[in-house]
Amino acid sequence: MKAPAGFSFKKPYPYKHQLEALAFASNKIGVGILDEMGLGKTRTAIDIARYRIQFDNVERVLVVCPLSIIYNWKKEIEKFSEYNAAPIVGTKDKKYKIIATKNCKFFIINYESLKSMIVPLAKKQFDMIIFDESARFIKNPLTTRTKASMLLADHAKYKIILTGTPIANYPIDIWAQFRVLDGGKTFGKNFYRFRNTYFYTAKIGPIKKFLIRKDRIKYLTEKIESICIRRKKEECVDLPEQIFSVIELEMDYLVRRTYLDILKKDGNIC
Repeated sequence: MKAPAGFSFKKPYPYKHQLEALAFASNKIGVGILDEMGLGKTRTAIDIARYRIQFDNVERVLVVCPLSIIYNWKKEIEKFSEYNAAPIVGTKDKKYKIIATKNCKFFIINYESLKSMIVPLAKKQFDMIIFDESARFIKNPLTTRTKASMLLADHAKYKIILTGTPIANYPIDIWAQFRVLDGGKTFGKNFYRFRNTYFYTAKIGPIKKFLIRKDRIKYLTEKIESICIRRKKEECVDLPEQIFSVIELEMDYLVRRTYLDILKKDGNIC
């Protein structure tokens, strides 16, 4: 598997399955990278974004991820690309200022901040949005977090969802992720129509659940596979035995003070 013509990678060179994902994504507006954990979905998404920046006039990319890995995303972007990344963190005023004044290709924000930052983010006009750990954070179509994700995604040309477990607990949760990913092309814009098409209601004790119709499983799977790619670790024979990943966290004043107090008590710091 070769890189697209005219496109080069930052070292180290990606693995075969990462090249396959780039090739798969290169002709799709929205794509899901559903590889198992540990297969380098972050690197893959960064290379897809670099490809769009260099060949499709993408000016700004927004990464939406859990708060705990914002700085890990910044580190990975600056390791695997030639671009800077601006984490949107701090007080509300500070976040507004970062969005309004920073001149970067990549911006990174956590899911919990989407609602309060929806206006300045929409004004920024991101051409591409990457939703990391989408199965955990984009599930219920009625939550403000999911609604904010949909609104932002509808104004971006290119979208990526990243998750190792596309159907974490309930298959019905897949609708919200795909509504964000392709604006409703795969499973429609109406959640209730999707639910009635693919699921039936069953009462398990006092709880009402929506179970997938057996005659719809194949159809639903085919639709997912049309715009998503998924590989398991055993399929990727060129992987090293172990890869260690360091996740950097920024401590606020109170957390840092508590951390230093603990170190002093343990006698590990002067």
